[in-house]
Amino acid sequence: MNKFIIEDNDKLRKRVLIYLSEKILSGALSPDERLIETRIAKEIGVSRTPVREALHSLEQERLVKAIRRVGYVVARPQKEEVEEICEIRVAIESSGHVERR
Repeated sequence: MNKFIIEDNDKLRKRVLIYLSEKILSGALSPDERLIETRIAKEIGVSRTPVREALHSLEQERLVKAIRRVGYVVARPQKEEVEEICEIRVAIESSGHVERR
């Protein structure tokens, strides 16, 4: 009798979410690149459901964009978002150098 392992769907979604986030943030996936659920699912070795859920989460984080009748694409960062991120990084990084008395 064959044994099979059923992973918690939330763990699968997180695994896919981390995988895609890292590929987007590292530049391995380019802005406007189409993200095909079936291809991602096959690449990672999961069903389409956790991929779809991860893509939805990434859309909420503005890392991907849903396009009607096309699917998901990697979002192109907006100038304002990049400026805001830079300001936040400067504030965080400079706060580590402040002497406390």
